[in-house]
Amino acid sequence: MTKSNLNLKWLVKNVPWWVTALTVLLAIGGAFEGVINGYAFGQITAIATHGISNIWTFLLRFVALYFLTYTSLYFFSRISNRALMYANIALKNTMAENAFRVSYQDNDSSKVLNQITADARQIQDRYFLNLPMVLQTFFTGLVSTVFVLRVNLVLGLISILFAAISILPSMIAGGVLDQASNNWSNRNKTYIGRLKELLSGVAIIKNYQAQVPMLQGLKRISSVRKKAIAF
Repeated sequence: MTKSNLNLKWLVKNVPWWVTALTVLLAIGGAFEGVINGYAFGQITAIATHGISNIWTFLLRFVALYFLTYTSLYFFSRISNRALMYANIALKNTMAENAFRVSYQDNDSSKVLNQITADARQIQDRYFLNLPMVLQTFFTGLVSTVFVLRVNLVLGLISILFAAISILPSMIAGGVLDQASNNWSNRNKTYIGRLKELLSGVAIIKNYQAQVPMLQGLKRISSVRKKAIAF
């Protein structure tokens, strides 16, 4: 399996359709959490100011809304975990098939097994576990946007504009942060390589009483690593 094969299409193909459908529907139901509290407090303020003819209807309406929203969130977490289970099973099966078909030898079964376990764990942590959060965030943003625009179109557009402006600093600074991260990674790799060389020759260093120059060299490399932090 290559990285290009592991995409949303692969995920939808390997997760049962009913699990995918329930995940999306429950994500939509839970997305109302972003607006229900603000709407409830707004209605309470309106009641305190102008009164209401039937308080029980109001209470029953919001109890039902809260129940449906938070029940959807609970079952969303349950069904998304089930979807991750199906995805992990399919992923390990696919990786095992590829390993046996491409690179398996009689004497490297432990190596193949460890590679499958380690790679599957990384894909789960970096990709699968983030998908439910991305899905929930998308629908929450969509529902909140529609709600705000329906309440007041002009103020809603202004709110969306300010929200978009708040994203600009991270977009502008993203390249700088990536470059700083790459610099740190490269210099850290140099440091680890140098440290490995020195540790492998400890006996020779002690024999020639070169501990002091060795430590000074490590300090110089460390100072270079510290410079990579200041960006």
